[in-house]
Parts: sequence; C-alpha cells; structure tokens
Amino acid sequence: MYHGEAISLTKTGLRVPMNLFAFSVKDEEELVVGHGCIQRDATDRQRSEHLLHEAQHELERRVLKRTLALMKTNEALKVEIVERRKAEEALRESEGRFRAIFNHASVGIAEVRTDGRFLRANAKLCEILGRQEDVLLKMTFQELTHPDDLPENLALIRETLEGRQDSCSIEKRYLRSDGMDVWCRLSVSLVRTAEGTPKHFISVAEDISERKRTTDALKSIVAATASVTDEDFFRSFVSHLSPAMGIRYAFIGELLDGKAGCVRTLAVWAGSDYGENQLYDVHGMPCARVLAQRGPCFYPEGVRLQFRTDSLLRTCR
Repeated sequence: MYHGEAISLTKTGLRVPMNLFAFSVKDEEELVVGHGCIQRDATDRQRSEHLLHEAQHELERRVLKRTLALMKTNEALKVEIVERRKAEEALRESEGRFRAIFNHASVGIAEVRTDGRFLRANAKLCEILGRQEDVLLKMTFQELTHPDDLPENLALIRETLEGRQDSCSIEKRYLRSDGMDVWCRLSVSLVRTAEGTPKHFISVAEDISERKRTTDALKSIVAATASVTDEDFFRSFVSHLSPAMGIRYAFIGELLDGKAGCVRTLAVWAGSDYGENQLYDVHGMPCARVLAQRGPCFYPEGVRLQFRTDSLLRTCR
C-alpha cells in the first residue's frame, strides 16, 4: 500500500492537491492480479492545516509577547519592591528618630488635632503643664491656655489652617494643674495629608517662665530706680532687686584703686532692711570668679561647697 500526496491537473490547467492511496489486488494464492488507486481532493485539508499552522504561529507569537511583557512587569515589580522596602526602612528610621526626640526632648512636644484636642504629649510637656498624659489626652489646648492669651493663639492657628502660613510662634501662658501660670514659647507646625488636607499640629513648647520673671524684674527695677540718683540709686536698686529675683540678700560693690582684690560695698540689702557698708577681700569668694571671667556668674546651688573660705556665705541662710 502507498499513501502520499500528488498534484493533479484539471482540464483547465488548475493544479489541485490530492491525497493518493495506491494498493495491490491479490488472488487466493497471493499473486498480484491488479492495482487500485484512490484519489481525494486535499485542498480543504491543506487549507485547514495552513490555517491551523498560522493560528498556532500567532498563538506562539502572542504567548512570547505576553511572556516578555510579564518578565518586564516582574522586573519592574522587583525594583518597586526594593524601592518600597528602602522607603519603609527610611520611614521606620525617621519614625524612630522622631520617637527618640519626642520622648527625650528637653522641650515639651505634642501632637494636637485641628480642633485643639491632644493626640500625644511627651514627658517634658506633662512636666511643664503639671498633668499626666492620660489627663492631657482628654483636654484641648484651649482649656489650658490663659484666657488673656487665647484670642491671639486662636487667630494664629486659624491663619495656619487657612494656608496663609505653614507655622506660627507665640509666647503664651498655660494654666497648670496647681493653679499657677507657666510662660512658654510655643512653635506650631501644621502636618498635611498627601492631598494637602490639614491632618494635625506638631506643637513645641519651651518653658520661658524664668526668663519672663527676670525680664519683668528688670523692668520693675528700672521703673523703680528711674528717678533716683547717686547713692540713693544703689540703695533703691538692691532693695528692688531682692524681691524681684526672689532672694534675701543683694549688694553692689566697687573695686578700690590701689588695693588689688579689695571691694567696698555701695549698698547692701539684708533681707528686710539696709545693711552696713563694709570692705572685704574678694579672694575665695564668688566675686573673684566674676572678676576673673569679666562677666556674670550664676550658681543656683552648692555655693558654700564651691567657696568654702567665704565667711559671709557660711553665716547667711
């Protein structure tokens, strides 16, 4: 038997593909007595095979194209994952630094909602305001602000929310839980969402009560001594300096010409009345340190331990 393909020519000369089946015819003794042949038009089959081949080729092309696209997408995703991990790591580091600054800062820091309610407060702010954090989280800054300072504070916050400025600063008084006022320099910055919507405020409060007291004391002293001259000026100065600074003793002295390290007092305030002027040697006294440094010195505590030879310090209480 033979199976193959051949080309037949029609009367019009058209070439037609044919499927050819040829076989031998045998008798009972297996002798070939003739041959047979069957032809079938293969045009439709070849056309179908051709279309199938083209479809298969197109499918392979599309699969290859899709595979390349997926490979590119996969590479892009890998890059994006790496970048996102870097961004997340940077964000974690940034948040870690912020937490460290927030928790251990020497100034008060708080996150405050746009309506004034506290979201978070660090230990220093709790110390300044004399309240625990859980108490502050139930309050607003409006409740803690001195009534005389609240209008200016609200005006600045309103300007910030309206976009006229990104941050603001003000000196204001807070109301402590013990009923005392505490002066603070408050700096406020507005945090916005990615869309630009106000999210919350970061507030930084620095206790400036001591500086305010000193400034007010100096203003009081200047006002009290403005019309006084000569020796009365020094006497008036020390008498007003003592209560303004919250101290019992105050004096003013001058160095004597020709006597190294010798000082004569010009005015002495001794708690409730003027004391006698006297001469003294500055050796071993805080005054010696002032003269050596040519500037002010401040000793909030431990003065007697630092100047053991100063007899005046040993007798003052």
